[in-house]
Amino acid sequence: MSHTRNNKTLYNYVVNTFGLSKEVVMKYVDERLEDLIGKHLKNKLDSKWTEKVILDNVTEIVANGVSSPKFGMWWEKKPFEDYLKKVLLNVLEHKLNEEYTLEVKMVRKDKQVIAKF
Repeated sequence: MSHTRNNKTLYNYVVNTFGLSKEVVMKYVDERLEDLIGKHLKNKLDSKWTEKVILDNVTEIVANGVSSPKFGMWWEKKPFEDYLKKVLLNVLEHKLNEEYTLEVKMVRKDKQVIAKF
């Protein structure tokens, strides 16, 4: 018997006898991972120490800028304000392009745009 045929035979036996399929196994793995993460990481993520580490890192970035790679191993610090403007610009541009259509209207300067009643 070939190796592939043995694998198919074993697979068919497990599926038919025990009702195990890829979906059942993946569901069990997902549940187990959630259980393990909840059990081992939840306390660490909710701790004051973790909160302080995150706060210190954010404060460092706001105060000293964001590291950006430049020419190999040398690093240049960009001001946080510039980084924040770039991120906001990208998000706004994406949102505007996704949800809105821009219409442009040209009106002569001597013409009235808003009519008075």
